[in-house]
Amino acid sequence: MTGTAPLPRHTLPADAFDALSAGGGDRPTIAVLRSAQLSRRLLQLRAVRDLAAGTAHAGQVRAAYDLLAQAQRTRPEAVTSALLRPQVGSWAARTLRRLRTARPDPAALAADLRHLGAIAAAALVAAGDDFSAEVPLRGARLVLPGIGALLLDGAAGGTGLLRRTGGALVLRSSGRTTALPGDLSAEAPHWLPLRRLAAVCDGERLELSIEDIDPYRDGHGLAVADRLPHDALRRWRRKLADAWELLVRHHPGYAQGIAAGLRELVPLAAAPDGRDRSATAGDSFGSTALSEPADGTALAVALLHEFQHTKLSALLDLVALHDHPAGNRLYAPWRDDPRPLAGLLQGVYAHAGVVDFWRTQRTLVQGPAARYADFQYARWYRPTCEAARAVADSGLLNAYGRRFVAGLRRRLAELDAPVPEQAGRLAEDAAADHEVTWRLRHLRPDPGAVEELAERWLERRPPAARVPVSVAPDPDGTVLGGRIELLAGLLERPGSPPPGAEPLSVPDRALLAGDHRAAESGYLRLIAADPSLTSAWAGLAVARGRGRSAADPLRTRPEVVAGLYRRLRERGRPAEPARLADWLSAPADAPE
Repeated sequence: MTGTAPLPRHTLPADAFDALSAGGGDRPTIAVLRSAQLSRRLLQLRAVRDLAAGTAHAGQVRAAYDLLAQAQRTRPEAVTSALLRPQVGSWAARTLRRLRTARPDPAALAADLRHLGAIAAAALVAAGDDFSAEVPLRGARLVLPGIGALLLDGAAGGTGLLRRTGGALVLRSSGRTTALPGDLSAEAPHWLPLRRLAAVCDGERLELSIEDIDPYRDGHGLAVADRLPHDALRRWRRKLADAWELLVRHHPGYAQGIAAGLRELVPLAAAPDGRDRSATAGDSFGSTALSEPADGTALAVALLHEFQHTKLSALLDLVALHDHPAGNRLYAPWRDDPRPLAGLLQGVYAHAGVVDFWRTQRTLVQGPAARYADFQYARWYRPTCEAARAVADSGLLNAYGRRFVAGLRRRLAELDAPVPEQAGRLAEDAAADHEVTWRLRHLRPDPGAVEELAERWLERRPPAARVPVSVAPDPDGTVLGGRIELLAGLLERPGSPPPGAEPLSVPDRALLAGDHRAAESGYLRLIAADPSLTSAWAGLAVARGRGRSAADPLRTRPEVVAGLYRRLRERGRPAEPARLADWLSAPADAPE
């Protein structure tokens, strides 16, 4: 930051790279990733300072930057701690994007640039020396990142002057002076401290902040929760203790990395449908955002899952694994939307950890919990392997990427295990339900090829050899439906649908009851009434799938079957979907 010392050159040993590829990452490895994040933050700060030089806020930015540089010379540990706070990374990335925008929103840009004063002030508060710093006010609050927020009477934005003299912190703004409490870790009138949780098991300690104050904690794009009430905080504390015991005793390799790298939890607002949500923003290393989980097990798997994303994002800041093609075209079994290669690789890496978690969890529980664990393992094992193969076969990985994905696939092969018949069947049905719906939502068969198919069907000729399909993402194409939630939830809580489950149709109920013949008939009636009903097409594919080849066109090319069905109806020559699927599975004409 001072400009007198070069940034360190970060190197990751080959064995650490290979351990990361297999899902691991011990304390020394996480320390390397964390150190690289500090260098990244320093570079971002310099870029913010330089790009802000041409704005109306250049003086404020330069003054805050100089304060940080001065503190770095005398209290480097305080500056390091301040810059490595996860939301400083989120702020830096957002601010740089805005500075590089041709016409940024003036008010938003001003708020972003002024926030550097709050970051500098927080570092100076932690350093303990006397100082004077211009700080931004966000409405009626002064937010000190990683420390807390001062609530002000009547303030409406702008800036103030924060000073410490002889140990006393005082804010001067709008002609008023407000003293901050002497103990910034304790709640006081007009002061909201950043609260912390800790869990200890077998000597392994996890310390986390509950980040419900910082204005940049929403970098993942999900709605964040407001300040948690004390009873909610107590629930989080209990669940974290349970989750940490489970991770330390049964997933120690993951626990070690989490203890070394995770620094905060960002509570998310509850989803409208009641489902759990979690996310990790690549810019905020050390942070995980999630809605309040049902119990310690749900929290444990969420922490493991999200920290996998954290590790891979930090690794990608050190070394590129692939090219970056434009467009989102790939299927991810855990997402509604088509994904780019980078997104699919992130999902594969995180779900390999999820598979590992549930494979072990199956051996720790009994009864409904064991059936649920069996289902979760089976639900994600095969789809994750298939997605990993898609990444490997993409042709976009470089030498490092090929080595990384090869290690990941070796680890997945080691996790292969038999599952009870019921869990395997339900997992297969859930996977098919998702993939068929995804294809119907996002894939479009070539209209001319569909027309040719219709002609061939009417002329009783074999189908064409190939139907070109394009990816046309449907922005409203929600895939994950009530059936999948019920398939999992009814295993864990027999007879009790999970919160937020969507209403079920009559054939849905028949499918869940195992009456596939009744389900198939019901879905055919729904399709006849509304050929665009994707949930009915997906249900038909699942119901018809029992005992049939995995190559059944209703599962592998549902968009073609549905497109042909609709075209024949338009021509006044309707045909049964099952008959069309059987015809499409017949040997095709040789290509011309």
